[in-house]
Amino acid sequence: MRVRCLSVHAGYACGHAGACCTAGWTIPVEEPLVQPLRAAGIRIGADRIAPVRDDACVFFEAGAGRLCTIHRVAGPALLPSVCRHFPRVIVNDPRGTSVTLSHFCPTAAALLFDAVPLAIVTAPASIALDGTLEGLDATGVLPPLLAAGVLTDWDGYSAWEASAVAVFDDGNVAPEQAVGLLTGATDEACTWRPGPEPMTAAVRRAFEHARSRRRGGDGAGRDWRGFERAVNAFLAAHAFASWAAYEPRGLRAIPAAVARALQMLTEEVSASGIVTRDALIAAMRATDLRLRHRSS
Repeated sequence: MRVRCLSVHAGYACGHAGACCTAGWTIPVEEPLVQPLRAAGIRIGADRIAPVRDDACVFFEAGAGRLCTIHRVAGPALLPSVCRHFPRVIVNDPRGTSVTLSHFCPTAAALLFDAVPLAIVTAPASIALDGTLEGLDATGVLPPLLAAGVLTDWDGYSAWEASAVAVFDDGNVAPEQAVGLLTGATDEACTWRPGPEPMTAAVRRAFEHARSRRRGGDGAGRDWRGFERAVNAFLAAHAFASWAAYEPRGLRAIPAAVARALQMLTEEVSASGIVTRDALIAAMRATDLRLRHRSS
């Protein structure tokens, strides 16, 4: 099945930053891995890896290239699933697999500053993991809700995702305006009902209407000091492959989730006092730590 990702994420490769290995997470180990790991000389408990001093994983080689002992000795195939997949955030549905990234990973966050046109593309092997991607399983469910008693269809949802990403690719639209535009276009798209016009056409028309109105949020928003494009890429990564689509509000839940991501990012940046590249990466990391990896 096809694996899709954002163009800005397509160049991802582990940079050995060690953020995931020092986050203090307890890592579950799948039972089929335990004996092969022990046979490879890895001393591992029955079903989990607990962090040790300074929240570091016991297998994190801080003084030897910031590598993972399991990865180095036994290879990536024997990594616990959560380690093998990080920082991927994955949705499997009848269209295939969609992968966005958590920017708690500083390597993923740095990618957002690349001058890459935003689009949904076929994921390279480094992202696709040979097609063995685990995540939210929506393969056996109905498409996201459009309105009470009305569902999207998969083609229409794909058109919405592509149009949403295109909003954040517009270099003339500030992040706050982009979120407002996304919300307005989605509200209009949600008025579509089955009939002679396919949902894909209604979605595209809704986004064209929103662009013509240039509906914004509360004014132009904060001064992002020239980093608007990186912020918009961050927001696109929350609009694409969104788990929120399968919440009770359906399609409308995605713009709300994107707006929440912008709100939290703005709060994190404001707390730092100044917008620099490093400060923005730190804010993106803190935001995705809260949104992607914590329950509250």
